[in-house]
Amino acid sequence: MTCICKKERDYAGAANTVVSYTVVMLPAALFLLALASVASGAFPMDDVNLLVYLMQALALTLLVFCALGVLIALYCDSESTAFLTSLVIGLPLLFMSGLLFPFEFMPSLAAEVGIASPLTQGMLAMQSAVTYGSPSDFHLHALALYGVIITLMAAAKNAMHSGQGK
Repeated sequence: MTCICKKERDYAGAANTVVSYTVVMLPAALFLLALASVASGAFPMDDVNLLVYLMQALALTLLVFCALGVLIALYCDSESTAFLTSLVIGLPLLFMSGLLFPFEFMPSLAAEVGIASPLTQGMLAMQSAVTYGSPSDFHLHALALYGVIITLMAAAKNAMHSGQGK
């Protein structure tokens, strides 16, 4: 297994990788945000506070899933294993997020896990702002907490892995 963070094989190396991947993905996310506003009229582009909130929600959601991807990559020996692992983690998150099946139709345990998932928090952050017109900082804080925890887990794994001399 090789270390994903080739330059810095320590705590900072994994965190730098997570932040770098997030920054690289931001322009695409912002383009999708603009497209959603212009093409579907989901929200007005002239509402600066709403745009800033949605950009924060997108950036934090990207951070969480980039951190999760780095963490998965640190545990996997090959690209195909990492891809399959991401599907094993990502598909249940999608099904339990409330996007495909309403929480009311899920067993209570699945609904509780689904509500706590980072994908659901990102979706609820955007939904609270766009659909209900009342942005919720709770969802942003939950996403930030997920981002920090998963990044720290990746950094610890990276530091532990590099400390083993591999």
